[in-house]
Amino acid sequence: NPDKIYKPLWLKNGTLELTGDVLIKTLSEGGNDNAFIPLNGCLHLNGDNVEVDVCFDGTNDKCLMPAGKVIVERGLLDCKTGAGIVFRNTSEVEIKGGKLRGSQFRPSQYATNGKTTFIISGGEVVFDGKGEMKNAYSTFYMPFSTFTFKMSGGLLDVYSAQNNNGGAFVVNCNPDNSNIEGGEIRINAADAQNNNGTTYTMISSIPLYNLTLTNVDALPYTHIYKNFKGSVNNVSVNVTPEKLYVKNNLTIGSNVNFEIGDGKDVEVGGNLVIESGATVKTTHGDIMFNGGGDLQQLSVAGAIKSGATNTDDGFYSITVDEDSKLQVNNNITVNNKFTLASGSELHDGVDNNIYTMNGDVI
Repeated sequence: NPDKIYKPLWLKNGTLELTGDVLIKTLSEGGNDNAFIPLNGCLHLNGDNVEVDVCFDGTNDKCLMPAGKVIVERGLLDCKTGAGIVFRNTSEVEIKGGKLRGSQFRPSQYATNGKTTFIISGGEVVFDGKGEMKNAYSTFYMPFSTFTFKMSGGLLDVYSAQNNNGGAFVVNCNPDNSNIEGGEIRINAADAQNNNGTTYTMISSIPLYNLTLTNVDALPYTHIYKNFKGSVNNVSVNVTPEKLYVKNNLTIGSNVNFEIGDGKDVEVGGNLVIESGATVKTTHGDIMFNGGGDLQQLSVAGAIKSGATNTDDGFYSITVDEDSKLQVNNNITVNNKFTLASGSELHDGVDNNIYTMNGDVI
């Protein structure tokens, strides 16, 4: 072992594919570095009865750290109480099926402006903050434009664990490096670290396909979509997209407080559902529906606030884009501007909808 990787499993070159009935209870119990997969190595889980646990107990040197590749096609990869997936410059994590669970997905101190790739086409990925966490890093953290994010299916389930400067979901990939064609991202307001946090940041430089916000603890936490500033190994991180772009459905679940900060717009290609008990604060942002020829649904059972202090009842601005069709299923109020672009259509979902327009109608 010339690389001095003193762990139960050592991959130097090539792919180790696990099939059949396999149970590995630990890859690292601390000391002499983490569970490391070298540049030319690949760990591939491909069996319904395959389970690999990264650690059994405790923290410190207990993450899975791929410089190479990890594939979960079938089975369970569980990081247990360790630091989750801590990636290097060349890491590639691909989920085709099965389940991956960890505390956090973040760069190591050696991953500044690297070529890390995250791919999910099926299965379930959960990062829940229930283990070792790096302060000021979000639960799911891809802070550099050189990283790649691809999603065509599956579920990415992220829990808020780091309040204020950390947050839940921060992605700064260059859209040219990313491909989003399916799947669902679910961001859950939950105080996984018991830090009594109240505000959790989420931001993305790339489109998302289906986005669902939940509040699993039904506590007064707030998701806020706003610009993010941070650093990794003294390299500045600034995530400042113009808008939140959801290519398909955006669902704001019951008891969720969602604030759209920095005057950002929201663009939705499918349905926008705001469930009972939810509060959405749009500030000065526009809500644009751009589903093309497909009929989109706007369903509002919760509260909508807008304006400089988010105290005005109703949306700030709504736009139905060219050739798009919007069905409104509730009474709505728009305080600044309501725009029906050329070729667009507006449909009543129920009889006698009331549209209260306090500004321009175009």
